[in-house]
Amino acid sequence: MTQPLISVIVPVYNAADSLEFTVKALTRQTYRNLEILLIDDGSADDSPKICDRLASSDNQVKVIHQSNAGVSAARNTGLAAASGEYIGFCDADDYPCPTMFERLYSVMTQNGCDGIHSAFFKQYEGKTDFSVEGQQGTVEVKSRDESVKWILTKKSDGGTAVWCHLFKSCVIKELSFPVGIAIGEDKRFLIDAFLRCGKVAFYSGKEYVYIVRKSSVVHSSYGIKHLSSIIITDETTEMIQREYPEYSDYSVVNTYKVYLSNIRNINHFDTDDAEVKEIYKRIVGFLKQKTPRYVRQYLSSRMRFELSLIKLSVPLFKSYAYFKEKAGGAIKS
Repeated sequence: MTQPLISVIVPVYNAADSLEFTVKALTRQTYRNLEILLIDDGSADDSPKICDRLASSDNQVKVIHQSNAGVSAARNTGLAAASGEYIGFCDADDYPCPTMFERLYSVMTQNGCDGIHSAFFKQYEGKTDFSVEGQQGTVEVKSRDESVKWILTKKSDGGTAVWCHLFKSCVIKELSFPVGIAIGEDKRFLIDAFLRCGKVAFYSGKEYVYIVRKSSVVHSSYGIKHLSSIIITDETTEMIQREYPEYSDYSVVNTYKVYLSNIRNINHFDTDDAEVKEIYKRIVGFLKQKTPRYVRQYLSSRMRFELSLIKLSVPLFKSYAYFKEKAGGAIKS
């Protein structure tokens, strides 16, 4: 029986050092019917040439070149071009294990799901093992309600990257990633996707190797780009309360978690930038108001402590955050 086509969207920007290995890992998948879409987002290195060469040597690989517009715009281009019955994602500086798409497709279809979320391996730049084999795990099938609750309230920070998911094309084909958002764009896309799924398989198996790089936005020192997570969270909360009021309480929990994660960097809000000042004022005002009782059960012990400290005294919290940051830096060095 012919396998349905899976389109894999790979945004490419200045990835000449890793791109070839990533694409080879995709072309060597045990699931053979893949469409590999390389979206060159205006790269200034040799990535465009590498993309073209890889496409000329393997008919699974297709290339689209566009002017630089960011990773969200590149993924949106891929979504528009994808012709597969299923759609997955991969970053150009990570790589999938050989069995990734075979296992995700199998688990997803065996359980009658519209999407699947999986665990992943994390490795650090310079310490990468390029021979990792996939690790099988257990499956938990969640309803739409349970899936939306999970992504809005979960205590773990990991697992909201699109590359550890696979979806039916009919679920996400018409969706888009928010352009201009540096952090939080994947989570917003997944919220929209889960809202359109009947059931989602949550698979504890690991089939993707995420390479942690110091140069990435997520792991770089705190800056204005990180505040985009506040903007997209506020927009998400407004959308849910307007269109899906049954999930309003969960969206409030999500707001607390995102605001608390950002306010840890309170000392970096000390700037003359009017936009930053406004965001800081909004975060503090929100966190100092009375917190609904149901919220605290979804917060980590650290978040509960920090929230209490903010309510007691913002200057005291600012001192706490300053020494916490200094101590962390000393340990790292």
